[in-house]
Amino acid sequence: ASSAAAAAAAAARLTQQATRDEVETWTPVERGAADFLQPGGAAEGLQQACTTLTRGMRHAGEAVVMRPLLELQRGAPREQVLRSVVSGIPMCVLQPAIGATAAATTALRGVRNSVDPQHRREVVSKFKGPE
Repeated sequence: ASSAAAAAAAAARLTQQATRDEVETWTPVERGAADFLQPGGAAEGLQQACTTLTRGMRHAGEAVVMRPLLELQRGAPREQVLRSVVSGIPMCVLQPAIGATAAATTALRGVRNSVDPQHRREVVSKFKGPE
């Protein structure tokens, strides 16, 4: 019981840290803002890609680890915790794939913008909101 409480406390600390990290790195965006928020070049695209991939991996871990630990902390029966682990496995596969796809898109968009800066200017002016 004490090891479960220690694991739940560690999970709560990780959740709080992850939430703080997301608050610091996320910005509110409107639909279609991905075309507006273009990386300036290849290096910036790769940096944003790493952030996106990291975020996808973190969400995958949360699906498999955090939800069952929270249920365990709340006193759920072991069968329910096991079902929660099993139901998180598809998300453990899909979230990194989604993150990798978004990271590849961002990295390629950065490379394109460094090769063709005029295209970036056109896209930014096209999706620019009212001033």
